[in-house]
Amino acid sequence: MSETYPIAKRAATRRVFLGTATAASAVRVAGAQDRIRIGVVGTGPRGQYLMKQLQKIGGVEFPAVCDVYDVRRAQAVEVAGGRAEGYGDHRALVERTDLDAVIVATPDHWHGPITVDALRAGKDVYVEKPMVHKPEEGLAIIRAARAGKRIVQVGMQGRGLPQFVEPRRRYIETGIIGKTGLVRTWYTSNQGYIQQAPAGMDRKPDGLDWDRWLGPGPKVPWNP
Repeated sequence: MSETYPIAKRAATRRVFLGTATAASAVRVAGAQDRIRIGVVGTGPRGQYLMKQLQKIGGVEFPAVCDVYDVRRAQAVEVAGGRAEGYGDHRALVERTDLDAVIVATPDHWHGPITVDALRAGKDVYVEKPMVHKPEEGLAIIRAARAGKRIVQVGMQGRGLPQFVEPRRRYIETGIIGKTGLVRTWYTSNQGYIQQAPAGMDRKPDGLDWDRWLGPGPKVPWNP
């Protein structure tokens, strides 16, 4: 990233996103309108988790949520206290004038396009990792962020977890293993539905917009 790009100038922590928006909100009149208004695109387990974590911090509200699957969309509306408007197309959400920022927690291939659309609509963005699916999408994000003087925060907080920080401190920073050019780590996690589709997904749910889910990806028939 260039030195002039906002991402590179800010510490990679979750609090940067909320803290920056809070600073911007400070110029508004104190009271209910001082809450940070966030739209969430991609409201599966990760998107809902982020909503709940921000609610714990406080000072936020979610006027709008978006997901191509009506079940996840309805769940997010419930997380928002029933006060969010649900969308199936992110473009309608990012164009809202009452949002300060947008969270992008969709599958990877949608990260770049949605982030760019949100930036062009004047919103700051928190996008889950990986920031983009293709190199050219990264360049598009840089251009959009610079043009609108917007902030982009990427959810790379995992690098700050103790199991990664401690080995670096103990073995690399001390020089005990000499000059290090490459370090590989493995993260054993839940494989989700990679090997077996969840129950009820043998046929496409009526409330799932499969074409919209595919988006910029290859056009393929429904595959659970």
